[in-house]
Amino acid sequence: MKKASIITYGCQMNVNESAKIKKIFQNLGYDVTEEIDNADAVFLNTCTVREGAATQIFGKLGELKALKEKRGTIIGVTGCFAQEQGEELVKKFPIIDIVMGNQNIGRIPQAIEKIENNESTHEVYTDNEDELPPRLDAEFASDQTASISITYGCNNFCTFCIVPYVRGRERSVPLEEIVKDVEQYVSKGAKEIVLLGQNVNSYGKDFKNGDNFAKLLEEICKVEGDYIVRFVSPHPRDFTDDVIDVIAKNDKISKCLHLPLQSGSSQVLRKMGRGYTKEKYLALVDKIKEKIEKTIENINSYKNIDSYEKDGEAISTDTCNDDRCNQNEIGVSVGNNRYFRP
Repeated sequence: MKKASIITYGCQMNVNESAKIKKIFQNLGYDVTEEIDNADAVFLNTCTVREGAATQIFGKLGELKALKEKRGTIIGVTGCFAQEQGEELVKKFPIIDIVMGNQNIGRIPQAIEKIENNESTHEVYTDNEDELPPRLDAEFASDQTASISITYGCNNFCTFCIVPYVRGRERSVPLEEIVKDVEQYVSKGAKEIVLLGQNVNSYGKDFKNGDNFAKLLEEICKVEGDYIVRFVSPHPRDFTDDVIDVIAKNDKISKCLHLPLQSGSSQVLRKMGRGYTKEKYLALVDKIKEKIEKTIENINSYKNIDSYEKDGEAISTDTCNDDRCNQNEIGVSVGNNRYFRP
């Protein structure tokens, strides 16, 4: 049996997409392995947002040169770095057979077929970046946790971030499709459903039918079963009262909230184009603390935010009492996002 290996860099969106790539290879008859030296195909699912990602990717491609020469292994690069670089990646590293942007991983089978049949030496797909990708099945590392992408892309254009330029403008997945995915994973035994997106709580802003993040959470909680729902990467500006109310009244929604913060300085936040101030952030924390009874009591640690105005170091996290939750924290995300000017 042919073997494929998938190496993942970056965020949880990439982890989710790697699970889909894994399922694609399994459907093609490949055994997915971590043993790169024995692989007939190696795909790097890449990041370009986090600092140092390019160095890691170039280093790994250099390592794969010997494998290519020895076994003729098919080398593929997917993800944000592939979307950004496109044809330039092949010019820099001719060992690469396939380059695929974020929207195109569903085309892996046809690309593999062309390479295997010597119909093409290089296949590059970086189009359709502003379209909603096809829904693909995924093979997750754990049967207990399933992640679902509910939005793709971003409309915020924060001054430090390249995401809108490599993942396109914001697109929301139809509510019915997301609920169907939840039903599928819960029926398979998933105990934790993680909702993903660049800004999950801006879900539905591109719809005209009134569907939004609060309504999505409500509908997901109607799915029968013993499971918990989490979400990551909400935008503080879009953390609306109706979302807080839904979280407060639904036991299926984790009370462990991730609330990103790029700086403790309102001036820096304004220059970043984040759309909120330090004061608004703290007011939101107070509102969450007031409305959601099971939210972590020690959320007051955020009151020390003034001491982080200059360098934006991460603020401490606190433990959640919900034993269903695998990541039991309220956290402040202060990333090493790549500074970018178009």
